[in-house]
Amino acid sequence: MKEIKDGIVMETEYIRVCNPPFLVPKLSGKIRKILDCRQVNKITNLTQFKMEGTKFIKQILTPHDYAKTFDLENVFHHVTVSDSLLPYFGFAFLVRAFAYRGHPFGYKNSLYIFNKILKIVQKEMKKRWRVKLANYIDDIILMKKDEEVQNRITIGVIQFLKDLGWRLQA
Repeated sequence: MKEIKDGIVMETEYIRVCNPPFLVPKLSGKIRKILDCRQVNKITNLTQFKMEGTKFIKQILTPHDYAKTFDLENVFHHVTVSDSLLPYFGFAFLVRAFAYRGHPFGYKNSLYIFNKILKIVQKEMKKRWRVKLANYIDDIILMKKDEEVQNRITIGVIQFLKDLGWRLQA
C-alpha cells in the first residue's frame, strides 16, 4: 500500500472510531481516497476561517506581473496527526486496522489546519524571495515583475517545498 510506504497511513492495534474510506474520481482522472469522518466531525467544532480567493489575487496583482502556480499534491496528508488523535482517524482494510498519520480528506478541520501551516510557509517564502504570494486550497500563486527573476525563484521555491516533504502535482 503506497500510503503506508509514504508514511500517510500506519497499521495499528487500536482504533476508537472505524471510519469507512471511499473513492472519488478527480478531474485529472486520478482517484482521491476520502475517509468518512462523520462520527468524528459530529463531535468536533468546525474552526471558521476566511480563505484567500480570486478577489485577493486581483488586489495584489499589478500590470506586468508574471504569475506561477504551484499545485500541491495531497495537501492534508503533509500535516501529521497528533498521537492522541490517531485512534479517531482509523479504518479497517482486509481485517487489519490502520490510522492516518497525515490528516485525512474527510475531516472537517483539515483545510483549516493545513492553511495555518501554509501561512507560515508563505511568510518564509516572502522573506526569502521578496515575492507576492496568494493561495487557494492546494494552489500557491507566486507573482513577480521580472520573468527571469521569477524563473530563478521558481527553482528555489520548488526545492524549498520538496525540502518540507511536500509534493507538487506534475
